[in-house]
Amino acid sequence: MFKDLEWLETDGLGGFASGRVDGVRSRRYHALLLPATGSLSERFVLVNGFEAWVSTDKGRYPLSSQKYSQDVVSPDTRGSMKDFTLEPWPTWQIRLPDGSIVVQEIFVPKGITGTVVSRRIEGKTKRAVLEIRPLFSGRDIHSLHKKNKKFRMRPKTIKGCLKWTPYKGVPSTVVYSNGKYRHKPQWYLDFKYDEEHKRGLEFEEDLAAPGVLQWDLSKEEAVAVFLADNLTLSSKEMVRKPALDLVKNWREVEQKRRTAFSSIMERSADCFLVKNGEEKSLIAGYPLFAEKERDTFIAMRGICLSLGNLDDAQSLLLKGAEKLSKDLSSGRNGNPLDISLWFIVAAYEFLVAYDVNNRTIDSAVRERLLEIGQRVLRNCLEGEHRGFQVEADGLLRLNENGQSLTWMDAMIGGMLVTPRVGKPVEIQALWLNALKIGSLTDDSLEVHFQKGLKSFQTKFWNKATACLYDVIDTGGSRGEVDGRIRPNQLFAIGGLPFPLLKKEKALKVLGVIEQKLLTPLGLRSLDPEDLNYRGFCRGGVWERGGAYHQGTVWPWLMGSYVEGWMRYHEMHKENLQVIKQRFMEPFFEHLQRGGIGHISEIVDGNPPHQLRGCPFQAVSLGEFLRISKKIEEMERSILE
Repeated sequence: MFKDLEWLETDGLGGFASGRVDGVRSRRYHALLLPATGSLSERFVLVNGFEAWVSTDKGRYPLSSQKYSQDVVSPDTRGSMKDFTLEPWPTWQIRLPDGSIVVQEIFVPKGITGTVVSRRIEGKTKRAVLEIRPLFSGRDIHSLHKKNKKFRMRPKTIKGCLKWTPYKGVPSTVVYSNGKYRHKPQWYLDFKYDEEHKRGLEFEEDLAAPGVLQWDLSKEEAVAVFLADNLTLSSKEMVRKPALDLVKNWREVEQKRRTAFSSIMERSADCFLVKNGEEKSLIAGYPLFAEKERDTFIAMRGICLSLGNLDDAQSLLLKGAEKLSKDLSSGRNGNPLDISLWFIVAAYEFLVAYDVNNRTIDSAVRERLLEIGQRVLRNCLEGEHRGFQVEADGLLRLNENGQSLTWMDAMIGGMLVTPRVGKPVEIQALWLNALKIGSLTDDSLEVHFQKGLKSFQTKFWNKATACLYDVIDTGGSRGEVDGRIRPNQLFAIGGLPFPLLKKEKALKVLGVIEQKLLTPLGLRSLDPEDLNYRGFCRGGVWERGGAYHQGTVWPWLMGSYVEGWMRYHEMHKENLQVIKQRFMEPFFEHLQRGGIGHISEIVDGNPPHQLRGCPFQAVSLGEFLRISKKIEEMERSILE
């Protein structure tokens, strides 16, 4: 019942804990304690998981499941799981053969690089002794751990805390609990991670097990705090309160914080916003990614703006403005170019959100964002660059072959799978939107917008397919076109503030996309009738890289599709119901699949549309939130 479901707890600092609901770790990233130690890309797996048993008058029963090589699951407690809920945090009910129920909770307090694990027993059992054996590694997030003689098994005892420092240069792990510790070191070998195996990567790991923690559950609840020492809370600070009182306080604070969110999607959105030093950052996806500028500017429109979180949006944009300012000052416009253009779009929608919410923005912030946007546009127009140029037709040409120039950036062996050299349709949509935005404060840009718009509407229309070309003037040839049907043309009608097509042609584009690319969970990246189409994104690095943008479905693109559909269809109650049932309902169902409460990075192009990639993806959730907000606003407008 719980197979393949995954849970996620984040600390708001870049670290997290995650796992499968059935308790079997299937990724190298499934861990109890995985903090960010410096930059967001510097993350360590400190505590991977645990072995657990409970002994009652009726016998000794396992509470955890482990998978080893040769596909052996031992012990296997998956059939004993009675229930699971994510409210207010991951909570399991495990039924013992004697009828008793062990309740297990795992949560990560906001702002603390630590994870709380608690267990209590419900039933008439007179005797219940709980034993937990934590499993340690102390490795980089993307690596795997093997048995070795250097791992330091013996902990230091500091005022009731146990402190392990497994390797030099790795953060110490502090365990604070109301249990008793018995030192009994050993290694557990050959854990198998199925998801890594499927991805064609190394998939077996050895973990160190220094000893056993023990509690009498018949007397009190068992709690253990696993903390990355010296990051947010030192062991000395932690022991000012007994473990039970400390956890009780954290529970109360966390429950109050989480119940303040109006929906599970809003709470999920909060997972991606983290404080990195003094700056705010947006994590692109858990567990695979850290921060990505393009993803930040796309996702923040839903993650922040649609939820009215303008303060975090401002922090993200000012950080982006600083990065772009340095690029511009050094003679570059960022690489790839579309990041600069997405910044202009995000900044514009941020300023609009301030006006819509009747809030007054700091004039210095407004000027800073406008200044950087104008510098980007002038840089493009004046040719102070080498990777792109605005040509006589007013459109923007990309010149650098072999560089990842847009969101279609998959590479195999140093080669791009989908080169975007020439005039890609998504770049033109972004360029023209950026020009239009710039013209609102600089009239001289209007002529550039109008020239580019006229060229776009004339040159990109493909009569043969009744939709837009994917790239014109492609490769090294002027006049050569790429007529493959991809979703990039969507940005001419949706996903950006200003649509570029008139109704007749826009409806034809929507029709072709619906026929060729639309699936219940997003849009295929290539027409299935194309010879290069790949319907499944699975296998090793080469197989997955070759399919990434050659047919794989991207959920985040559904936001642009639905927005385009709303723009060019008459909006009344019946059509609103069409949108909800056809386009939105599958995503609400998806929130209970894969990464619970989240939306996956990618999905197979072919049925049954298996979830792939990152199970917790910011742009996917962000676009779902953004378009949900627009639907709510449209519904209010219709009802009024």
